[in-house]
Amino acid sequence: PDGLVYQIDSGESGQERRFTHISAGVERLHGIPASEALRDAMTIYRQVHPEDLPALINRENAAAMTMSLFRAEARVRLPSGLVRWRLFVSAPRRQSDNHLIWDGLEIDITRSKRLERRLLEREQQIRSISDNLPDGLVYRMDIGPDGTDRNFTYISAGVERLHGITPAAALRDSSLIYRQI
Repeated sequence: PDGLVYQIDSGESGQERRFTHISAGVERLHGIPASEALRDAMTIYRQVHPEDLPALINRENAAAMTMSLFRAEARVRLPSGLVRWRLFVSAPRRQSDNHLIWDGLEIDITRSKRLERRLLEREQQIRSISDNLPDGLVYRMDIGPDGTDRNFTYISAGVERLHGITPAAALRDSSLIYRQI
């Protein structure tokens, strides 16, 4: 329900754009009928957000040069003005007539991106609180399967005020703190 399957013929040069197949999901994902996308593939490409287009093109060119899997995330602006996130994955192959064909899929990942953004915001909020404790620090430690390891997986900026060690140094070597005890 949140995706579509496509095949694009990008010609011998790799610069043309013509869908040879696009599933009905294009109507849900792009707000246009499949017949319109088949008639003019650029109706889809023009929806890619201008800020995301250069990276998308670079990844596509790199995949074409190495004939390797193309994978990219980008925003699209729908005809309604709504902006959504997409994951594009496709594999290039050469046909006997030397045309470059891409078999791929597109999935709406907007919900995942929103959750990711909320998670990052929450992480920044927790970091801000823990880094500003007046006389303390917050840490998370991995003690290993048998409980004898001591490796920090997170340590707040308070470690520098209390122990004179940067968070990066403490993450690399927890013994820097344990030797102070």
